[in-house]
Amino acid sequence: MWKIVRRLVLAAFLMSAWSVSSVQAAAMDEKDASAAEMEADAASVGKETERTKKETSDAGEAIAKAAPAGGAQTPKAGKGNPAKKTTKQKAPKVRYEQILSDDNFTYYLDTESMRYIPMPHSGTEKILDVWIRLVDADKAGAAGKTYSYPQKYYLEHYYMRPEKRQVQFLCELEVTGRPENTIQQRSYSAQNWEDLVPGSIEDDLYHAVMGHIKKDRKGMKALQGLFPAGMSVRDALEEYLRISL
Repeated sequence: MWKIVRRLVLAAFLMSAWSVSSVQAAAMDEKDASAAEMEADAASVGKETERTKKETSDAGEAIAKAAPAGGAQTPKAGKGNPAKKTTKQKAPKVRYEQILSDDNFTYYLDTESMRYIPMPHSGTEKILDVWIRLVDADKAGAAGKTYSYPQKYYLEHYYMRPEKRQVQFLCELEVTGRPENTIQQRSYSAQNWEDLVPGSIEDDLYHAVMGHIKKDRKGMKALQGLFPAGMSVRDALEEYLRISL
């Protein structure tokens, strides 16, 4: 009997010892597995960090290569960009344009006062009203310049009739400094039209003025036939569209 009890006690002790050893082994295995998982996670995080650093570095290099040497690139003006466009400034228009010269005078056309007017008692025909400025040949190029002393020159007033190639002389003024507005000139008369004599100063002036008007109409071929021959674009706009330039 005593031997049986001893065997039972020994068996119970061995069972208890084996159970504790199994539990400890399982705990160690679980601990090792957890540690291995943590190491794997840490390695994954490290790799992700390195990849992010590399992408950031590559992006920085790309931006540095794309940027101009002098700094940030100024965006160009366009439809999608509110940047202000640079406008070209036109040179101011010269009022007196040289159209002719000879041994005695240089002739300048007053482009601001030149205009078409209805010819009296004619219905629809237009005539050209022009002022010509005459400057001594020794002072060629003086028109439009400023001097400390009054400049002497001449002003001649003409009507020109493109349809008949005729001119009508109205007056001539001798001017020192600025002209006065109180002048005496001939009134219009159908009897005062003169046919052009080839080689005369009137013939040269007529063709010089018409040449200026033709140049003024350059690039306006689409409007040919809409206004009288020789009429400038500016005069046509003022006459028919009531647009003053």
